[in-house]
Amino acid sequence: GEGKKSGLTPEDGDLVKFHYTIRRARGGDEGEGGDDGEVVATSRGGDPTVFVLGKACRMPRGLELGIQSMARGERSSFTIKPSYGFKHPTCAWRLADARSEEALLDFDIELVDFSAGVGVQIVSESSLEEMVVKETVEDGSGWENPRPPYKVVADVRARQSESGPTFFETAEATPLRFSCGDEGVVPETLEACVNLMFKGEVARIYSRKPLGDSRLIPAAPLSPQASPSSLPAIQ
Repeated sequence: GEGKKSGLTPEDGDLVKFHYTIRRARGGDEGEGGDDGEVVATSRGGDPTVFVLGKACRMPRGLELGIQSMARGERSSFTIKPSYGFKHPTCAWRLADARSEEALLDFDIELVDFSAGVGVQIVSESSLEEMVVKETVEDGSGWENPRPPYKVVADVRARQSESGPTFFETAEATPLRFSCGDEGVVPETLEACVNLMFKGEVARIYSRKPLGDSRLIPAAPLSPQASPSSLPAIQ
């Protein structure tokens, strides 16, 4: 591996952000179609992808084990056979070319960042395409979460992707105000996450699906990035 390292490595339950380039391994069994060294998937040129190690909708098991050996900022490569790659029974990640999942693959990985699992909550895990994860940035106070018919006051900024354009943001003097349980007022994904928060908490939400339209927040355009879209800084 190479790159600036923190000396710490992620564990099961941690939220990890990483860039990847996946290639067919040279000298491996090519399977049907494809050439040695062919790039079959990459996140580079966009935002890093986001997963929760060992939880919810998971990445290839061999990649989980590899990332657990990496430090923040490290770039390393792993050669993974199909049974520990995309054909592992716990893997929810699928390649566009299903034939490549049967091949020996090289994973070029840069671990951009990770967050301790204590501040990470999986909000939805019905499928990888609809996975929603909440990451606490600043702890709140008290012991109650909002629930119907509680009224919520929140500052919200929503972006197409982590580094993408902002499509909705509250002004400092006009925070978002809504009552929990009022259908269609805010996106269901946002309300589900807010219902897990405490007073004063700041959280970042990662959602792979568009938010959908609502009365207070317009529909989020589908991000062209491979990584999840995000709604940073919800308080």
